[in-house]
Amino acid sequence: MQGNSAFPGDHPLHAGLLANPSAKRCLKDCDCLLVIGQSDHALDPISLPEQTHYLEPQALPELLYRLHELPNDAKSSLNARFESVAKVIAKSKAELRDSWLQHNSKARVNPAVFFNALAKYLDSQAMVVTGHGIHQALTAELLPINNPRGFIGPTSFNAMGYCVPAVNAIKLANPDKQVLGIVGDGAMIIHGMEALTAAREKLGTIYCLFNNSRQGSPNNTGYINWGAFAEALECGYFPVVNNQGIETVLRRALETAAQGQSVIIEVSVDYSRKSFYTEHLGSIQQARLPGKDKLGMVKRAIVRKIMGSKLD
Repeated sequence: MQGNSAFPGDHPLHAGLLANPSAKRCLKDCDCLLVIGQSDHALDPISLPEQTHYLEPQALPELLYRLHELPNDAKSSLNARFESVAKVIAKSKAELRDSWLQHNSKARVNPAVFFNALAKYLDSQAMVVTGHGIHQALTAELLPINNPRGFIGPTSFNAMGYCVPAVNAIKLANPDKQVLGIVGDGAMIIHGMEALTAAREKLGTIYCLFNNSRQGSPNNTGYINWGAFAEALECGYFPVVNNQGIETVLRRALETAAQGQSVIIEVSVDYSRKSFYTEHLGSIQQARLPGKDKLGMVKRAIVRKIMGSKLD
């Protein structure tokens, strides 16, 4: 996750997060993997080739020099291999995108539809900030980031409430760039008042509030009138309740932000499908748990399933 935006998302050899199908297909036939600027404890060794070597970022210039010095026949062989891998990645990415778009979000906003529209309207140098949670994984999986440091989010084991103040700080440091945050409704409850700073300073920040609360849901945070909240802070407010009209809303919100008024885009998001990163992380965490704890998790999941169906 931390490496997202280190490599341009529109590059033919960009395979996405390690948990994505495109990356897994590339690793399947990988003889040797070079990991640059990442510690070994942050990766799951089971999913990596046996020949995995960790390099510091300072080693990258020397590595590129060595590749440049390869004989012409070796370069031709590498180029052919790159073209083959690029085709695999492109096909896998297209399949992933299609599977998300075909997912039935049941009158709510399909994350892939929203991020597809968002990608069309963001500037090439826009900076996207996320909080910690499901929305972070969805953003990293579904929104291509093509510029260096174009994706900023907290690392693991962070408290909720990172996104809104981070958006403000990043916008203050980059006043000429679009700065957009993806924040969950729970985190917005905690630190949403930080948007008042952006409104007073006329920063023109954008907060995409991913609201998954439903009436009667066990995860329901209670009804919150986010429109009234935005009005009280003198922020623009743009609701997105389903897959219709998303591009129109985004265009109007970005135009408003460009005039210096910060905006809140409330997205009634559908979280019923998990990202591959979330599934991957869950499997790793479960594998590391003792048997007794695993059994406890299964019991709690059964109780939530039963109680949730009753509440609905």
